[in-house]
Amino acid sequence: GQLPMLMHPAPEDVLVIGLGTGITLRGMSSHPTRSIKCVEISPEVVEASDYFTEANHNALDDPKVSLLVRDGRNLLLTQQAQYDVIVSEPSNPWQTGNSNLFTSEFYQLVASRLKQGGLFAQWIGIYDITPENLRIATNTLLQIFPQTLTFRTGSDLIILGSQEELKFDYLRLQQRMASVGVKETLSAIGIETPGDLIANHYLLGDKSLRKFSRGARINSDDLPILEYSARDNLGNALLDARKRMVLPLTNMGKDQRTIAISLRELGNDFVKAGRATEAQSFLRKALEVEKNDTSSSQISPVQPEDDGGLSSRQMSAVTSPTKQV
Repeated sequence: GQLPMLMHPAPEDVLVIGLGTGITLRGMSSHPTRSIKCVEISPEVVEASDYFTEANHNALDDPKVSLLVRDGRNLLLTQQAQYDVIVSEPSNPWQTGNSNLFTSEFYQLVASRLKQGGLFAQWIGIYDITPENLRIATNTLLQIFPQTLTFRTGSDLIILGSQEELKFDYLRLQQRMASVGVKETLSAIGIETPGDLIANHYLLGDKSLRKFSRGARINSDDLPILEYSARDNLGNALLDARKRMVLPLTNMGKDQRTIAISLRELGNDFVKAGRATEAQSFLRKALEVEKNDTSSSQISPVQPEDDGGLSSRQMSAVTSPTKQV
């Protein structure tokens, strides 16, 4: 739940589809939220969440959080409420009752309930899905949400989707992550800085995801391919899609000094993540920026075919081969 909240500039109204253990809800209200609706179809799941209060910090007791025990897709279909962020974290797409939360029609419905600039977050477990089925799942999502950022945490993927270009606003992330509540939640999982988040969890952007998904069939209500597909272990097949990493970063700083500080912080965080090659690129660029007389806080895209962001002048050398997440 933290990823879309961090990436949205002002996530006031939020919907979470699927309660699970309640951990997703933890700390969400620490962001500039007004209301957080959580819809869970199973009363038994709500009851079981009481066993995870130590992990979810009694998220359901938060005054900003309201719980609805009903079908999430039906809620979107029958209510006209608009949201800044919608998080969908059902169980696996091959399970009846969850499979219709991975179809093209569902994504169209979600898009119609997002405000301008709204973000959608889709959880996909990669521990029991084949590479081809993952291609189907991601290609289906991309048809409705063409702008994406994909993250990996353990054996899970989290895909952020939007109608608008997504970039890491470095200074805004830094400020949000320093706020009370957000800092506590992220620190508990080893994330202290934007660099920690990017170095350890960012996988790829929409250009690479489209390349990975190209040619895959579409999962629909009438043809629910994923619901009837065999399951297998994905392994590291998706990592082949990321040959060179280009980070869609912006707002690194207001002058040369602060840009260099941000670059050094990123470099150090990549060192901690065990990614020395990328770290050297960031640290080298920090030195180059200090020698550059031109000041810029906006990091422009490298090339249209890249995944956006790191700059033509200051950041052109940051891309490098990577083999791990």
